[in-house]
Amino acid sequence: MARVDNLNQEQWVELARQAEYRAGALSEKLGMSRRQLERITGKRFGRSPQSWLDEQRMMRAVVMLKERRSVKSIASDLGFKWVSHFCLKFKRHHHLSATAFRALADPAMGNSTTKPLWRKVV
Repeated sequence: MARVDNLNQEQWVELARQAEYRAGALSEKLGMSRRQLERITGKRFGRSPQSWLDEQRMMRAVVMLKERRSVKSIASDLGFKWVSHFCLKFKRHHHLSATAFRALADPAMGNSTTKPLWRKVV
């Protein structure tokens, strides 16, 4: 593994995916302690490793939603045991449900029985 100092953003994102968005697995992949990883991510990203990994996971979810993937398959691919847990995390992060987000991002995917979404967007 290359020195952590020399990793670019794309390499960090790929490592996050390979570690399945878990800080312990990422520290193992990098061959360092969790405390070392905390110092590095604090310096580089200004946050804890798990906070940064959660952010990357939610960014990946957005990409997958725009690809018209089902919420269930996205939750599974991102390592969530329960779809409901993914939905809760997504809504807390984006302040909008995954289904509503997809409807806003792609009006063709919207449902005519859905309540107006403009009220939910802040």
